[in-house]
Amino acid sequence: MIYILILVVILIIFILAYSFYNKKQPNELLIKGCYRKKQYLSKTEREFFFEMRKSIDSKYMIGFQTRVIDLFNMPKGLKKQNYSKYMKIFSKFNRKTVDFIILNDSFKILCAIELDDKSHNYKNRIKRDYEINQLFAYIKMPLVRYKVSSAYNFDSLNNILDNLNSIEKN
Repeated sequence: MIYILILVVILIIFILAYSFYNKKQPNELLIKGCYRKKQYLSKTEREFFFEMRKSIDSKYMIGFQTRVIDLFNMPKGLKKQNYSKYMKIFSKFNRKTVDFIILNDSFKILCAIELDDKSHNYKNRIKRDYEINQLFAYIKMPLVRYKVSSAYNFDSLNNILDNLNSIEKN
C-alpha cells in the first residue's frame, strides 16, 4: 500500500514538473532569434526629428511612433454596450502609429505628424492614410503631413502650435 502511495506522489510530481516545463518552453521558443534594434527611428525620421526639434519652441515635447489608439478615447460605455463595435475600432487603430506627436508641458497632445515617404503611394497605405485622416478630423486633432524632403519648412507647424496655445489660454 505504501508503495502505491509513493508511486502516486511521484507521478503527481512528474506531471506537475512536466506541465510547468511545457508552459515555459513556448515563450522561450517564441522569442528565440529576437534581438535589440540598433536604432529606434529610421534615418529619415531621425533627421526630420532633429530638424523639427531645432525649429519649434523648446516648451513643446516631441513624442514618436505613438499608437493611434492611444491618441483618442472611445465613447463612454461602448465596451459594455457594443463590445463588437468597440473591438472593431480597437482592432482598426491598435497597430497603426503616427510618426510624431507634439505635446505641451501639461502633456496635452497638440497635434500629430506623419512623415510621408514613397510607401504612402501604395494602395494599402493610401487606404490607411485616408482612415487616419478621417479619424483625426473627427476627433479634431491636427494631423500635419510632411513629404520626405532634403529640407523642411516648419512654419505651418509653428502656426498650428501658436494657434493651439492661444486657444488654451482663452
